[in-house]
Amino acid sequence: MQRQYNIKNIAKISAVALSAAVVIGCGGGTNGTTSSNNTTNDIIGNGTVYLDQLGVVPVRNGYKSTYLLRINNGTASSYTIESVKVTDITGSKDQSDIVKLVASVGKEIPANGSSSIQFSPQLAISGDVLLTVILKAADGKSQVLHQLIRMSDQVGSSAGVGAINDIGQINSKDGSYSISVPIILTQDFDKVSAANGSVLCSAAGFKSGNSCTLLIKGKALADHTIVNTRISGYRDGHEVAFSDGGVLIEKVEAANLLISHGVKVKADGKESASITVFNSGNSPATNLQVTGLQKLSVINSDACSQVGADNACEYKVTATSEVNGNEPFTVNYNGNQNVTTNIGYKAEKPQMDITNEINGSLINTLINDGPNQVTITLTNNSSRNLQNMKVSLPAAAKGFTLGGDCSGTMKDTCDITVDYEPKDIINDAILNLNITGTYTSVDGIVKQYFTTVGIPYSAVILDHILTITPNNGSGDLLATIGQGAEADFTIRNTAKKLTAGVDMIRLEKAVKGLSLEFSSCGSSKFSLKAQDNCGIKVRYALQPNIVARESNEIRVDYNINGQAVLGRSAPFISEVTAGDRAAIMTKVTAENKPIGMTEKNDTYQFTALSNNALTLRYTFSNKGNQDAAKFNVTGIPFEAEVVDDKCHITGSQVGIIDKNGACYIDLKIPASSFLEQQASFESDALLMANVELPIRYSYIDNAGSKPSEQQINDIKRNVNFNRKWATIESIVSDVELVRDPANGDYWLATYKTTVNVDQKMITDGLVTYPLTMTPYWQHKPDSVVFTDCKINDASSNKCIATAKFPLSVFGEHKLKLEIELAGAGMSPSDKLYAPVFTELKNIAMVTLSKPFSSNTQGIVPYGHFKDKVIYAHNEKYPFEMVFDKSGLNNQFPVSDIKFYTNSSFPKNFTISLEDINCKEEEKKCILAGSLQIRKTSGDWQDIESIVLPVSLSYKQESKVFNTYPVNLSVVGGTIIPTLSNTIPSTEGQKVTIYPNGQKQPYTAYFIPSGDNTGVIAAPDYKLTDGWTEGINTIKMNAVSDLFPQVVPLDIFMSRVIGQGRRYFLSTYHRSDQENTGYSAVEVFVSKNIYTSEKRYNYSQTAPWSDEEYDGLNSTLGLGTYHVNFYMYGQESANMDHQYLTYVKLEYTKK
Repeated sequence: MQRQYNIKNIAKISAVALSAAVVIGCGGGTNGTTSSNNTTNDIIGNGTVYLDQLGVVPVRNGYKSTYLLRINNGTASSYTIESVKVTDITGSKDQSDIVKLVASVGKEIPANGSSSIQFSPQLAISGDVLLTVILKAADGKSQVLHQLIRMSDQVGSSAGVGAINDIGQINSKDGSYSISVPIILTQDFDKVSAANGSVLCSAAGFKSGNSCTLLIKGKALADHTIVNTRISGYRDGHEVAFSDGGVLIEKVEAANLLISHGVKVKADGKESASITVFNSGNSPATNLQVTGLQKLSVINSDACSQVGADNACEYKVTATSEVNGNEPFTVNYNGNQNVTTNIGYKAEKPQMDITNEINGSLINTLINDGPNQVTITLTNNSSRNLQNMKVSLPAAAKGFTLGGDCSGTMKDTCDITVDYEPKDIINDAILNLNITGTYTSVDGIVKQYFTTVGIPYSAVILDHILTITPNNGSGDLLATIGQGAEADFTIRNTAKKLTAGVDMIRLEKAVKGLSLEFSSCGSSKFSLKAQDNCGIKVRYALQPNIVARESNEIRVDYNINGQAVLGRSAPFISEVTAGDRAAIMTKVTAENKPIGMTEKNDTYQFTALSNNALTLRYTFSNKGNQDAAKFNVTGIPFEAEVVDDKCHITGSQVGIIDKNGACYIDLKIPASSFLEQQASFESDALLMANVELPIRYSYIDNAGSKPSEQQINDIKRNVNFNRKWATIESIVSDVELVRDPANGDYWLATYKTTVNVDQKMITDGLVTYPLTMTPYWQHKPDSVVFTDCKINDASSNKCIATAKFPLSVFGEHKLKLEIELAGAGMSPSDKLYAPVFTELKNIAMVTLSKPFSSNTQGIVPYGHFKDKVIYAHNEKYPFEMVFDKSGLNNQFPVSDIKFYTNSSFPKNFTISLEDINCKEEEKKCILAGSLQIRKTSGDWQDIESIVLPVSLSYKQESKVFNTYPVNLSVVGGTIIPTLSNTIPSTEGQKVTIYPNGQKQPYTAYFIPSGDNTGVIAAPDYKLTDGWTEGINTIKMNAVSDLFPQVVPLDIFMSRVIGQGRRYFLSTYHRSDQENTGYSAVEVFVSKNIYTSEKRYNYSQTAPWSDEEYDGLNSTLGLGTYHVNFYMYGQESANMDHQYLTYVKLEYTKK
């Protein structure tokens, strides 16, 4: 059955607060490198929010693996993470038990920033889940993102660096890309790095089983760019393992399908498996077809012909086969694209089922040293005997001999032996033993049986066959002045047949007085047969002076099979001390071991509680011949405390260790003072610690002795502990206002808490049910009431605690509380605390009834600044807000409703409440408001586009509340002051003219904006001789792109009384005809350029009145006219006039 789901339609918003955020958290910027000069990692926002493209997720050891995926904000605005969840691909079934998430829910992703999601698969088999991320923009709108998490148990079985990048192609209109490739390490490495980007691992060190993520982010500069995702593992500076891959970045809109990986199905023709295809591209995938199947079948073939961008489609397939196998499953789409996955199928449970167990190893078999042997035990798990059983070697196998009792009839078990005696060097290889036979099936048919057993083997020409070990203890030589020392060592040949030719026995370092005696070995050059041994002695001759401690080793140069080999003993110490001096020897032991502690390489790791701490005992023994006086120990960190001091390093007593005496101090980790600090999930420093114990000791004697650095280093230890006996997976909080006339209204806050408890802590008795969760507030007033909740056993991990906040005390608040988690009878110092925010805010909502728009209604000048929006003449821009009280259920009357803007509301912007229609019994109120952008004086001022948040404030039970704001978007432009005397003289804005016969010039100002909007400003108010100035306003009707309806436009014009004149003139003509010209004192209209002209004369005292204009308008025929307005000045009507400039407008008479 094929099912297609529109993922965007199935997302549901839910609030989830997770216990911790990944260390990479949310922030701006990127990191990584690029594959070529065609990409850049200096990402500038691409105008979208999106998730990383994700490779196949390994689930080998899936319960330990942790990977990263980023939420990328490529816009100029911030987003808040509302929720992050995993479901099946329909979005209807929660899958949080399959993939655990840790994300910064509630946190903000800044513009051009990102935030990381940490996810941990809980499956050990292949499977798919859908990740849904819901973001909220600054304007309150939600954005839903999806990614398919494709888990596979077929990644990294033997590759060392296990990763599969099958993303193939990323389609991005501007070239931006962000990639996440999960990695599982199946070998130990010194370093793991990638050709591009950063490799981040979930644990320190590149050890086998560690999970890592390759993160790459960049922007392709070319239309077709390949980003290299090769991941390499290094040992001793050499690349020893790698996972290759690459992603093509295409600047196109196209589909790109990703498909499930590692899918397996039972080949009985009945059981079905799901295969998911997910469109990670930015365009639909069409004409999906599956062809060429043999053993596989698509059942219930419903239509799945198209998958939209960010959508998924699911196929159901069955397999029919008598044998195990696999087959490619290919989905063709868009005519020339396809995506393929390999489906493994397992035959119906066979009647013959033989398993094997291999004992021994053929790896590194030494040539000429006799055979290595392995034994393979075969077990017949079926109810039928295997007849005519034969075991055979491949024809090309050399050096192998078969033995054992596996032949003829096999009932239960039998053994095969394989001896391997190679003659040539063989690198790592596999010997496949062939096992054949026949058996009778349940239907009476005799069937053939065939299987193989793979045995790893290799052959080497040399190996370390000689061991050099001390006969007693460590072989250290500790001498004193006047006394020597010696230590015996044995050299043993561990080979089966080969004789070792010893060429030289020597000390690594030449130390005065230190020598070798060859004892039973006879000399430094001899032959040592297989399984034989001989003895040597290291002697320290009598020394007259003190010799510092030195580390040394015995080295043996020998050969086998004609090849040189170097044998080495374990290091031993040589030292000469004074006869009359103190000599302190040290030992560190764990006296009280915490339950569940692990110890490796002088490092202790455990979960710390007040009743589960570590005690380390430092024993100091004086092996010298003099007392160690003023003995002291320093370097104890604050995470540790001395609980037993037999060396008297604390208090008033003076520490002293007699010769041949000893003392000890016990350190408890963690210290009680550390545990007394509140264990909050808000601070890792309070939850865990990596404690270095660089303990140093000192003393004095008559010889001026002091411990060497090597002695100090010998007692260094590391302790890693954490206090997290449980983790809080999520806290979902909710608040409602409860009406209580008897006792007073109150806020009721609920905290649904999900807890994961380390069950081993329960089993070991360190933590006991029931678990209690209680709200905690350090400064809680008496009026606030908290109620806890309990989890009684392992059958549940959720409960709901509550808190009551009286409305008489608390108005609108945002409170930070904590959830306290404790086991039964638990010490207060072991309780855990998780932060939670409680917002006491009413649920009344406010929206705009229609989108807000700001613009001017002036005339567009034909000039340099036509693309600017002009704000002038105290224009008001109306808007209407809907105040929704339905969430209050009419229980809580509201009053004193008004607009609210915070202190950061910009200058020159004013919000006014024009009208309000609000009745108590109605659920919604209508508020009419206006925005005014004004400047009363000064210069012109440019403003950027801005979003103005406007809220409503209102009172309820005498408490003041504010709604969430709505946003008024104002387009950038220029503010023109109401009275402006200083205007920038930018070309196209200010023009100077000298009228005929005038000595004083005057200027005109044009205020341009969009193509068909703007304002013509009057000339300035500077007086000149003989001029009298004034302002007249006329109106006309016109049509513009921004105002398709007929709207009134204001034209401001000036005139003078006297001989000098300045006028605004205009010409009208049909849009399909030429301009007819203009006259000095007349404005005329040509109804038809080829016929008579109608002219209108205007007197000096009435340059252009409203009445005359209306008359002019009435004479025009219906149609569209081009209108040119000219401003000019002249000395007299008989002289030629000069015009400053003109603006063009299209005029339609209807």
